[in-house]
Amino acid sequence: MNVKDFYMFRDLSGDLVKVLESKIMKHKYEKGSIIFYSGDSSQNLRILAKGMVKLYKHNSNGEELVLHYFKNQSLLGEMATFEDIPYPANAIAETSCDIWTIKKEDFIALLEATPKLALQIITSMGMKIKMLESSIDLNISKNSMQRVASLMLNTIEIFDELSRIKISAILNMTPETLSRRIQLLRQEGAIEVVGKKIIIQDRTLLKKYLE
Repeated sequence: MNVKDFYMFRDLSGDLVKVLESKIMKHKYEKGSIIFYSGDSSQNLRILAKGMVKLYKHNSNGEELVLHYFKNQSLLGEMATFEDIPYPANAIAETSCDIWTIKKEDFIALLEATPKLALQIITSMGMKIKMLESSIDLNISKNSMQRVASLMLNTIEIFDELSRIKISAILNMTPETLSRRIQLLRQEGAIEVVGKKIIIQDRTLLKKYLE
């Protein structure tokens, strides 16, 4: 993929694209390769141009907690980069990945010259905050139905983007349990299932599971 093909850079002028291309370093990661560990420096902005990346942590028992899966054309760890803090979680390539890096100061110079791009970065960071809030909700939820309902209420689009196996990993349950919970919610009229797509029919009913 070319720099101009990345959705955030499509409206950049030809001159700015050339500047950006001169600053970007392109890297390839094989499936299973660690992209960064929790605690690593985040001075370079990372852009997932192609592939899928899993963001995860370990709890006090050493068990893996999946926080999110990122697909191509995503920023990785930009909140840590802009806040000058180490990465708070680990990232691993779920597939072979093309990842671009650019120094923070070079990217900030680009943002100063392109207000529209700055707005897109703010939007991306807002989505990451929403993702974090959803992750917190999932971790404090007591049972499997609460976790499923919480994820649907906060980020229903994830059910269209990821396989049921990956979603069940995020929810810390088996795929079979997830399927049963989805079926029950469908039978009760809280959701509608059309192929692989899930449509919320009754948000009030979903919220009752969180009470």
